Amino acid sequence: MREGWLLDIYPDGNDMVLWVTRGGSARSFRIHYPPYFYVSASEGRLDALRGGMEEEEVSISTGYELKRTRIRDYERRRVLRVEVESGRFNYLIPRIQSLEERGYRFFNVDVPRAQGFLYERDLFPMGRVSFSSLGSDIESLDDRFSTDYVPPPLKEVRMDVQPKTSINAAVESIRFEGEEEFELDGGNEGERILDAVGALDELDPDVVYLTGRDLSQISRRAAARGISSELRFGRDKTRALSRGRGKSYFSYGTVYYKQPYSPFFGRMRIDPENSFMYEDSGMEGLVELARLTKIPLQKSSTTSPGTGISSMQIDQAYRDGLLIPWRKQEPEEFKSALQLLECDRGGFIFEPGKGFYTGIGEIDFASMYPSIMERHNISPETVLCDCCDGADAPSVPECGYHICTRRRGLIPKVIAPLLERRAYYKEQVRRGVEGAPGYDMRQKAIKWLLVTCFGYLGYKNARFGRVEAHEAVTAFGRDKLFKSARAAEEAGYEVLHGIVDSLWLKRGGATEDDYEELCERIEGVTGLRISLEGIYRWIVFLPSKMDPQVPVLNRYFGTFEDGEIKARGIELRRSDTPGIVKRAQLEMLNALSEARDLEEYVERIGRCVSIIRRYSRWIREGDVDVEDLIISRRASKAPWEYSNLSSIAVSSLKLHRTGKTVKPGQFIGYVVTDSSSPDPWERVEPVEFYEEGSRYDADKYIDDVIRAGATLFEGLGYGYEFMRSLVTDGSRQRTLA
Repeated sequence: MREGWLLDIYPDGNDMVLWVTRGGSARSFRIHYPPYFYVSASEGRLDALRGGMEEEEVSISTGYELKRTRIRDYERRRVLRVEVESGRFNYLIPRIQSLEERGYRFFNVDVPRAQGFLYERDLFPMGRVSFSSLGSDIESLDDRFSTDYVPPPLKEVRMDVQPKTSINAAVESIRFEGEEEFELDGGNEGERILDAVGALDELDPDVVYLTGRDLSQISRRAAARGISSELRFGRDKTRALSRGRGKSYFSYGTVYYKQPYSPFFGRMRIDPENSFMYEDSGMEGLVELARLTKIPLQKSSTTSPGTGISSMQIDQAYRDGLLIPWRKQEPEEFKSALQLLECDRGGFIFEPGKGFYTGIGEIDFASMYPSIMERHNISPETVLCDCCDGADAPSVPECGYHICTRRRGLIPKVIAPLLERRAYYKEQVRRGVEGAPGYDMRQKAIKWLLVTCFGYLGYKNARFGRVEAHEAVTAFGRDKLFKSARAAEEAGYEVLHGIVDSLWLKRGGATEDDYEELCERIEGVTGLRISLEGIYRWIVFLPSKMDPQVPVLNRYFGTFEDGEIKARGIELRRSDTPGIVKRAQLEMLNALSEARDLEEYVERIGRCVSIIRRYSRWIREGDVDVEDLIISRRASKAPWEYSNLSSIAVSSLKLHRTGKTVKPGQFIGYVVTDSSSPDPWERVEPVEFYEEGSRYDADKYIDDVIRAGATLFEGLGYGYEFMRSLVTDGSRQRTLA
């Protein structure tokens, strides 16, 4: 038996291909694993279906097994397992759909095969394994939930393609950065592209950092040169580069875009520009996710945290002998209008008071909703279960739903180890132990799994979602926030603001020890872990921009006693704020952070005005980088669907004209060139076409800096007009130095 780390896994025909790295080298082997699904129906119908499939030679093999078919039903029933040839699987889907209408129910139809293999064999990516020389025998040497595991030694390389003006532009050079750095710029374009394939083979990295934009450019230019079939960037030379289609989708009022998945078989391609999880938690976080979710790392880098938590739930279902329904089967219970009013209310909020405050403490529940789900055993099968008497079982506040006391729910089983390991990682970071930065990246990755697990309870397409379970969590959340506020008030604190899982409190002279004592009291009342986020030297709750008389729930900024700044809802936190404006506002906040009270805060207006003037001078003199001028916004439509020529519409249309079609949900970066021009086409320029020395609208960027400064004082009567009057006027356009 040999040992290594499971690096990659993917299906190929009726086999599963596994790649194992041993630190500097990797090898592959194949294990027979054809696709399969399960069918349930009456015994007579199952026998008839089995006979028909065998007669038509549709299946490789069939057999009966005992499985659970509904999450709320613990009885195992006789079902038919059908193995089929991989090439005929998609052919069967229309027939499966027609059989559903005749009373047959299908399971495990669309479980990704690679993940299904890992679920069944109790393996996981990035885990240590032992395997035979032929690969027919493989087993895990790691504990998936170990917190002190040794990650695989990964060899990494970065690829950068030039130029970046358009994905249709010729590839002039490809730069490699890793253990050695070099650039391919000789020969014709086709030779440069094929040399890049050869360079990867020679370097033999485990991880390749390559943006989707650069890969699209290589792919298009290779197609133009007729060499697409030779783009084999992975270790598996039987698999050419596959370019799927991207996907635009709508979620919570926003259009998002998912990049096409283009794996490097036997290696891992990471897109640093389009991987939210990599951007937020780095490679340490991705390794943690791959191990926990059993989704191969290069795929998990492109998927949402919701897909990750869904995979963990399916893995738990496999362990529990529960089949995965092809279509969701848990309809919402009937409710009267009064029941909807009482139960479907979401989280509770204490409206903040506008203005400037000192000596405010913020306390936060740790992963409140997931903790409620775990502590109170909330899961689709436990809320309003069929086995417990509602009179004896625990009841959900306000809603009156009872919760099962006989069995542990699937969702709490999944959440419990996540809560435990995140708490462990955070404690290691707090203590500053060796490896703390890596632990911090890991806990960030887990945070997003926990954040999405609550939303998936109420998601209409979730495998194991149920609206009543979702409502139960928010009902407990409201109850615990009320109890926390009451406990704080009984201890002499004033509640200034509260939002779902956080409270902002004030009590004259309260120390850190006082707040810690309050947290212990609240933990005793609620049963949930709560901690002191910090005590603010000062904090400012801002009003609505639309109506100055109306407070805003998540628009505030302040500085803790240790000088750390926390801000929400202001320019610094917005993704569409230019870098020059963010830097200016952060510098002003740093100056203000030294203030101890309102008087010292007001005294620093002059310093902030000086900062605005200095940034205004840099902007007028062209002493700024292009990156500091970029405004990045998400396209909500296809270029030709816009009815008004807004900045985002003009930018997307300009890109479309050069062959780069912007999909709904993708981000577009542009520079404001002349915001007051009567011609919309002159107002902005996409960053892909913006060149050093080109014009930009100085007044527009200066105006944004002034508004960012005004945000910090608008609650004190020093608004935009006041700030604007202190800046000297100048000509509208400047060029970069």
